[in-house]
Amino acid sequence: MKKIIYNWSDFIGDTVNLANKLKNYKGLTFKDVYGISRGGLIPAVIISHLLDIPFVRYENKINSKTLIIDDISDSGKTLKKLLKKHKTGMTATLWIMKETKYIPDIHIKIKNKDEWIIFPWEMSAKDYKNL
Repeated sequence: MKKIIYNWSDFIGDTVNLANKLKNYKGLTFKDVYGISRGGLIPAVIISHLLDIPFVRYENKINSKTLIIDDISDSGKTLKKLLKKHKTGMTATLWIMKETKYIPDIHIKIKNKDEWIIFPWEMSAKDYKNL
C-alpha cells in the first residue's frame, strides 16, 4: 500500500480551501460546526475559526444548521451512520476515497483504494524523519 504523508502545510492549505468553498456553498449559512472524533476534530476547530461559527462539542447538539466535518470519507460508514442517526446536517471532508459509499457535500481531494493517508496528527517520529 502506498503511503501519502499529508504534512501540516498541505493540511492547512486544504482546510482554508475547504472553508472558502463552504463560505460560498449554495448560499447556505451554518450555525455551528461539529468534528467527528478523532480525525475531524482538528479541521473542524480550524474551520469554526475561519467561518467564525461555534464549535459543537457534543453529537447530540447536531441540527439542520450544523456543518459536520471529518478528515476523510474512506468507507463512508462513519458519516452515513451519523446522518442516519440525526437525519440532518451538511458534510465536508478533506479527502474521499474513490470507492466510498458516502460522498460528502464538499471535499477537496480524492485517494485511491491502494493509498493510505498519514495525517499530520497521526505521524510518528519515523514518519517525520522520512519527510
